[in-house]
Amino acid sequence: MEIELHERAFDGLSLEGRAWLPEEEVRGVVGVVHGLGEHIGRYAPAAEFFNRQGWALAGYDLRGHGRSAGKRGHTPDYESLLAQLDLLYHSLREGHPGRPLFFWGHSMGGNLVLYWLLSRKPALHGAIVTGPWLQTARPVPAPLLALAHLMNLLFPPFAQSNGLDPADLSRDPAVGQAYRNDPLVHDRISVRTALEMMRAGRRLLNHRGNLPVPTLLMHGSADRMTSFEASRRFADQHGNLQWVPWEGAFHELHHETNREEVLQTMLRWMEQHATHPLTT
Repeated sequence: MEIELHERAFDGLSLEGRAWLPEEEVRGVVGVVHGLGEHIGRYAPAAEFFNRQGWALAGYDLRGHGRSAGKRGHTPDYESLLAQLDLLYHSLREGHPGRPLFFWGHSMGGNLVLYWLLSRKPALHGAIVTGPWLQTARPVPAPLLALAHLMNLLFPPFAQSNGLDPADLSRDPAVGQAYRNDPLVHDRISVRTALEMMRAGRRLLNHRGNLPVPTLLMHGSADRMTSFEASRRFADQHGNLQWVPWEGAFHELHHETNREEVLQTMLRWMEQHATHPLTT
C-alpha cells in the first residue's frame, strides 16, 4: 500500500514524500534518502520487493527535488538537508514504535546518511549506503571549481546542469530511458549544493574509526558518477562496516540488471541485524 506524506521543514518549506506499507504486519522499516536530481518515487520497485518481505519503506523528496518545494537542485546549507533526515527519523520512530529501523542512503543520500550517522548518532539497527557521493568519479576541473567558489560568494543559488548521463545509471537501458522521461527528475545543481556536498565528502574521507551503527556499504565497480575507490577507502578506514563491491555494476545498484540479487543482499543483511540490540 502506497500513501502520500506531507510535512513542513524547519523553515516552513513544503516537503512531499511516499511510504510503502506491506499488506501484513510490518516486520521492519527503512527510511530512504534519495540522490541528486531524482525523487523518492523512483524507489517504488525496491519498495515493492521489500513490502513482499514485510518491510515498509518511506522517504521524502529532498528540498529542491521531486514534489517538495524549493529551487531545483539548491539547498541553503548542508544542515538543512540533515534536518530532513532528522524529520524522517522521528516520524518513522513515532509511526512504527518497537520495529527494527534502518536508513538507506543512495548517492547524494549516501553522503547525507553517513554524515548524519557520525554527527547525530541516531538509535538505528543499521544503515545501508549505496554508491555514495564521497567524490565524483571524475575530478572537477580546477577552473570550474574556482568559478563555483566565486559564484558561491556572489550568488549561491546559481544552478547549472549536473552533467549526469542517464545511460550511466544502470546497464539496463530501460532505466536511463525512464529517467529521461520522468517529469519529476531534474538536472540542476546549485554552486552552494555542490560545494557543500564536496566539503562533506572530504570530511567523511578524513574520518577514521568505528561507525556508530552497523553499516552496509555497497558500490558498483564501473560507476561513472560517484567514485568507487573513494567508497573502498572509506570502508578501509572504518569499523562496524561491511563492504560489498559489485563487479561491473553502474551507479544505481537497486536498478541494475542483477537488482534482485542486490535487494536480496540488503534484505539478508537487515534481517541479520534486526534482531540485534538497538544501537543508541
